[in-house]
Amino acid sequence: GLAISRAVMDMHGGTITATSAGAGKGATFTVEMDTTALAPTPAATDGSSHAPRPACDPCRILLVEDHPDTARVMGRLLGRSGYLVSVAHSVASALKFAAAGPFDLVISDIGLPDASGHDLMRQLKTIYGMKGIALSGYVLYLPHEEGA
Repeated sequence: GLAISRAVMDMHGGTITATSAGAGKGATFTVEMDTTALAPTPAATDGSSHAPRPACDPCRILLVEDHPDTARVMGRLLGRSGYLVSVAHSVASALKFAAAGPFDLVISDIGLPDASGHDLMRQLKTIYGMKGIALSGYVLYLPHEEGA
């Protein structure tokens, strides 16, 4: 993971550093990247400001996540932000959703039970021209030893 993170930072002109107080004390990783200034948000006629609306209104998102709790939470967060969300739990069900209706974006877990999210993204882009975001929540749990 750290090698991939460093490669991403190198591609974007950023840096990643690691510090630790010693063995068994954990580590802190710091990522630094240049940012760009955001365009000013246009003010509404009543003096309040509004966030810019996406090009699609409402945007239709196909969320592909095999972990039920993660799918539920992500679906709710996206729905509360105004997106129309359809949830698939496998590559096969995602392909059925994609065939049934247009989507503006796919957000897919990389580790799915019947194929990889990367494979799914390639298929959806080739067949339907869909844009997507691949993500992973993979976590390695290490056993904790008392006194370590």
